[in-house]
Parts: sequence; C-alpha cells; structure tokens
Amino acid sequence: MVGFLARRLAFALGLLFAVSMICFVLIHAPPGDYASQAKAVAMSQMGMGEDQAEQYARRIRASLGLDQPLLLQYLGWIRGMVLHGDFGQSFVYARPVAEIIGQRLPYTLGIALVCHILATGIGVALGIVAAMNQHRLGDLRRPRL
Repeated sequence: MVGFLARRLAFALGLLFAVSMICFVLIHAPPGDYASQAKAVAMSQMGMGEDQAEQYARRIRASLGLDQPLLLQYLGWIRGMVLHGDFGQSFVYARPVAEIIGQRLPYTLGIALVCHILATGIGVALGIVAAMNQHRLGDLRRPRL
C-alpha cells in the first residue's frame, strides 16, 4: 500500500510540474513582454519619447524580474506560489491574482456543485429507467439476439 501511495504521489508531483511548465511557457509564448506593452502605451498615451519609454520599460523589467533568465523566472514564479501563495499581480485588474481568485471561487464551486448534482440525478434516473425496462424499448442498450 505504501508503494502504491508513493507511486501516486510521484505521479501527481510530476503532473503538477508538467502543468506548471506548460502554463509558464504559454505565459511567455507571445512576442514581447509586459514591459514592451507598457513602453508602447507610454509612447502613445503618455507622450514619452523613445529613450524615456525604453528606460521606463527597463525599470519595469527589473522590478518584475523579466530581465532574468527564464529558468530563474520560473523558479521565482513557483517559489512565490508554493511558499507564499503569491500568484502575482493581474495587469488587467491591477490587483493580486489571489484576491481575484478568492472573489470568484465561491461562484465557481457553486456552479460545479449544481452541475454535479444535476448530472448525478439525471444519471441515476436514466439508470433506474434502464433497469426497469431491461431488454425493452426503455433500455438504453441493444438487446441480445
């Protein structure tokens, strides 16, 4: 039993690692980064010149750690989530991601619970109908010939 649990735990940790790598790659897949976007906004909406906007982008990269190698960015990202529960800052909402998740989690769990109850209820009802009509029209499987 201990070996079974150890294998399951190792598989779960490997799966978490794979999912985290995929998420990190997807986050970094689009061309440019947040600092490049901030630079473009600074030039178009704030009236900064090219040099000022580039300095602004460098400061943002340094403050967010985007100037570090990808491996160090990944390790810092994982360390923040696992050790501190820090999922980062939402650039869209300008709030911590954990706060946004905390607001929406009760609604998500409520919807999931309702869906689970409905699916279970419908499944049990159809199972009863199929059992009561074995080998007849109400049975959902084909009768043997």
